[in-house]
Amino acid sequence: MLLYLQRVVQKLRKPPPVYQTQNEGSDHNPRFRSTVSVDGVSYTSSSTYQLRKVAELDVSRIAYTAITQKEKTEALQFIQQV
Repeated sequence: MLLYLQRVVQKLRKPPPVYQTQNEGSDHNPRFRSTVSVDGVSYTSSSTYQLRKVAELDVSRIAYTAITQKEKTEALQFIQQV
């Protein structure tokens, strides 16, 4: 999913996504939550995960879904105006 997000961002000619991941747990029981910023919009994973990579995959899925849905909606609105 990380690659899908990066590809859609490149296709839209936006700056690359920037990830920030925080440990909300303890050192012996880490719980990671990620946020990704794409073109000034931030998306945050709703859950925490034991692995940093899983948190980043989750937030990339959230961002990808939101961005592609927005693009589809804008395309349909454009078509309806024509």
